[in-house]
Amino acid sequence: MTRAKMAAQVKAHFLVIRLFLFIVTGIACLTLLINGVLYTLVDTSSNTTVSSGNIFCILLIVMAIIVPTVSFKKLINLGATRTEYHWGAVGFYAIWAAGIAAFNVLWLGLEEHVINDYIRTYNILDIFHWNDFGYIGNLLYQFAAYMMAVSLFHFLFSGVRNYIGWIIGALLIAAIPVSLSIESLRDKVADGFSFLLFNDVLWEGLALNLALACLFVMGSWLYTRKRAL
Repeated sequence: MTRAKMAAQVKAHFLVIRLFLFIVTGIACLTLLINGVLYTLVDTSSNTTVSSGNIFCILLIVMAIIVPTVSFKKLINLGATRTEYHWGAVGFYAIWAAGIAAFNVLWLGLEEHVINDYIRTYNILDIFHWNDFGYIGNLLYQFAAYMMAVSLFHFLFSGVRNYIGWIIGALLIAAIPVSLSIESLRDKVADGFSFLLFNDVLWEGLALNLALACLFVMGSWLYTRKRAL
């Protein structure tokens, strides 16, 4: 795909998700404003709220739903091939995953040095201990985890018009609650998530998340290459 076509795809995808970008930005700003106002009125030192910066991670999931369900038909009708659409979407996700990862690294510094003096926050970078790897490691682990998550949702919603996609989606959705209800599997599920998101070894966490992302990307291509409008 040429650079011009890639740029056109990124612009097309952005036009589709821009409303949701404004909504998520509004929610993040409103959350920060409300918490700031509450701090001036009452003692909120014992309360903890979700980091406003982390709210933007929701946008990744939203775009992974909208792109395969809305953008696909528009781009194909505009003359894009299925290959161009597929890899354009992956590139679009990668750009946003990297951007949000970088934003969260910067936002964590702002929280630690300014915001947390007034408002206590939960930040996924601390919860998953990604911050323990330093700035570069934090950025890389976030990027890999975000790409894994966004590729999973893109895979699931790329198969919404395929009966095999419905079966696989149902099995994936049911797998976690079913396995958690079985005592012998509960610890294995917890260990799997810990290895995926709480890994103490940076290269292992990166390798597993990126491997799963590649698997989901290839799976979504199997749907896309024969997908009807």
